[in-house]
Amino acid sequence: RNKPTFLLDTFRYTQDKILNTTIYWKCENRSCPRCAISYGTNPPSMKKSQNHDDDDDEMKC
Repeated sequence: RNKPTFLLDTFRYTQDKILNTTIYWKCENRSCPRCAISYGTNPPSMKKSQNHDDDDDEMKC
């Protein structure tokens, strides 16, 4: 959809929404609730490692 993407730990993320200087990135796997967040010009990061087999919803955006 012509949105920016990036790879983090072999998972591809697509830009989801922008609020002020915060950018939310969603996993390209639509069933995955995890996301990455970037603040300002800092690169996107996650607090916890990505795992599609993990049922932990802690990283939901």
